[in-house]
Amino acid sequence: MRKINFLKLTAAALSLTFMMYFLIGAIKPDLAAAETQTDEIRATWVATVFGLDFPSGYSSDEAVLKEKIDDIMDDCMEAGLNTVFFQVRPASDAFYKSDIFPWSKYLTGTQGKAPKGGFDPLEYAISSAHKRNIFLHAWINPYRVTVSAGEEKDFSSDNPALLHKEYTVTHTDGKIYYNPGLPEVSDLIVSGAVEIAENYDVDGIHLDDYFYPGGDFADEEAFKKYGNGKSLDDWRRHNVTNLIRTLNEEIHKINPSLTFSVSPAGIWANKDNMEGGSATAGAETYFDSYADTRLWIKENLIDMILPQIYWHRGFEIADFNILSSWWADTVEGTNVRLCPGIAAYRASDTTDSTSPWYGEKGIAEIAAQIDLSRLHKMSGYALYRYGSLASNKGLFEITQKMNKTDEPSDIFTDLNSFSWAKEAITSLYEKGIVKGYEDKSFGGGNTVTRADFTLMLIRATEKETEFTENFADVNEKDYFYKEIGMAKALNLISGLGENAFAPRNKISRQDMAVIAYRYLSSEGLIEKEDFNDDLFADGEEVKDYAREAVASLVDAGIINGYEDNTFRPNGNATRAETAVIIYRMTNLIK
Repeated sequence: MRKINFLKLTAAALSLTFMMYFLIGAIKPDLAAAETQTDEIRATWVATVFGLDFPSGYSSDEAVLKEKIDDIMDDCMEAGLNTVFFQVRPASDAFYKSDIFPWSKYLTGTQGKAPKGGFDPLEYAISSAHKRNIFLHAWINPYRVTVSAGEEKDFSSDNPALLHKEYTVTHTDGKIYYNPGLPEVSDLIVSGAVEIAENYDVDGIHLDDYFYPGGDFADEEAFKKYGNGKSLDDWRRHNVTNLIRTLNEEIHKINPSLTFSVSPAGIWANKDNMEGGSATAGAETYFDSYADTRLWIKENLIDMILPQIYWHRGFEIADFNILSSWWADTVEGTNVRLCPGIAAYRASDTTDSTSPWYGEKGIAEIAAQIDLSRLHKMSGYALYRYGSLASNKGLFEITQKMNKTDEPSDIFTDLNSFSWAKEAITSLYEKGIVKGYEDKSFGGGNTVTRADFTLMLIRATEKETEFTENFADVNEKDYFYKEIGMAKALNLISGLGENAFAPRNKISRQDMAVIAYRYLSSEGLIEKEDFNDDLFADGEEVKDYAREAVASLVDAGIINGYEDNTFRPNGNATRAETAVIIYRMTNLIK
């Protein structure tokens, strides 16, 4: 499904000056729901609960509501986004004309009160989005009835939760939820989704992460009636999976091209608690909300999954790097597209200057995560949420820059074969660091010599120093004589014995890691880490002299393994791989 290059996002990608990876194609105009999205998904969630993103204060005025929707879509288009998850049912209510759920109080201020003049926000949002070549998915909260304790006093007389109190459970947090164990509740939720799919030109139906609110959910009576010999935990997981399965079937009966997606919390299960889990230690959907998201993927019960990986790279409990790789491995071999949910809100809301999300660090972290999703050939990414993006000028600008769809001039004829490295190759070419072949190809799959990697590193870093001697097998007439001499003087490279460098030999991945590490270490840009054989499946093959370098670069996010969790230390680095690592090193230097 994807090819993971051994080069990984570095801290260099955090620089606000770097550009995006090339995005394949462009969305066609005049979108229709029957058209399935195949290009990279560049998405955001537009939250309506508490009016977070829409509307700007309660309103029933058609002109005011239209203006806000158009502003949102204009911003999304300007930021280079092409997909919006528009929250239409935050809590047993609706932002559209429904025969099942009442108008939301988060729209007009009063549940059951419709906007003036028969205005329908969902209908208009779809039209506004499609005019701007943006896909719109209707986002619903399946089981949530109230968002805060005590809100039941605001129910309108036609709220299903009031008409059928037996469908609901008041949880220990004071909030009300529909009981997932009741067949009538499943029917209600499915009917609501079908109503949207039948009546609106949406591009998809989307569920978020609100399933069971916890293990102490008061569903004993339903379990006695419907448990059918299962354990309580397995029964609860069965209930949620059955809803997902039924939604998938019924939505696609209406329109097979509609995208059915879910955005669960970012951890399915920790490996210490569940075989096949991720190397994390956070809350688990499998145990905490009874959402077996991995099963949904393996059985192709959804079209797309957007795990909310709302943590930074290197976070000990839940590392974005680890989780994004785990999810990528999980969707491998299935028909499910992967679009990681990224926490734009952290970069906009964090006030702690020591946090990795603070200020430019947070903006750069978001950029790095987007870049990583592209490096791993995921289907796209989604930012939570629109308001966090729109209110943060720096974040908006870097997102806009990364999503720029104007294709750079085709300097080389074969760049599309290495789209994951295209920006790096183009940038280094424009700086005179790399060149192509006579046939105007770059040859990204060709291997790199020891001399060429050293030359590129010296030129890219603009590291200058005088030298009085060189290796015995490096001649003054060699095009790389100067760069090799300077690298030797700077102690970035060492010989192979008898003062030989073997400049024309192909460079191995571990040797490239050693040279890169020596430079970054000499500049104080990387920290020393100890190597563990468990780092890669072939970790024992990494030679002693390279172990510290490889471990440190992996920890810093500069390199990673292949799809099969191997590093292939003795394999030869390709020109495309080399371009990416050099490119990221230059950004880090900035």
